[in-house]
Amino acid sequence: MQSPERHDHAQSCYSTTHKRANALLQWFDTVINTTIMKDLNDINAKVKGKTLELRRERVRLIQEKVRELWGTDIELDSTLRMQDVDVEQMARGMLTDGQVVKLDGGDLESQRAGTPPLLSEDELAPMPSNNVIFGNMYDHYQNQLNNLAQQHREEMNQFMKEQ
Repeated sequence: MQSPERHDHAQSCYSTTHKRANALLQWFDTVINTTIMKDLNDINAKVKGKTLELRRERVRLIQEKVRELWGTDIELDSTLRMQDVDVEQMARGMLTDGQVVKLDGGDLESQRAGTPPLLSEDELAPMPSNNVIFGNMYDHYQNQLNNLAQQHREEMNQFMKEQ
């Protein structure tokens, strides 16, 4: 165990393991930043929009009920009348009910010191598919979601026709 050959062998084993772990870490970062974070940003944007729509609808229904009960109009929240409400500003950086996950803008590279240089796209493993990331049921749930969205559109069209 004390011979220089064994030390060199141990050094090469540790070096190889370090390089492979770094490549795996880089692959994780690539998958997270190119696939998962993009989907998360899209979902958060949709949830924020729907949350604002829902809040506006609640205000409208409350005003309608007040008008029905007391025969007068009240102004509950004038900010909801504007079309370009900044939900982020309303949240003031806090996690809102409309956000699924709070996103940190932290720099991962500043937290990692002494790592080998990044690998090229060719050297990294291929990007996983949505089925690999989210499981075998991804397509099934995506189809169900599309069917529900289509059903909602049809019901809304029918509702608008009846109105």
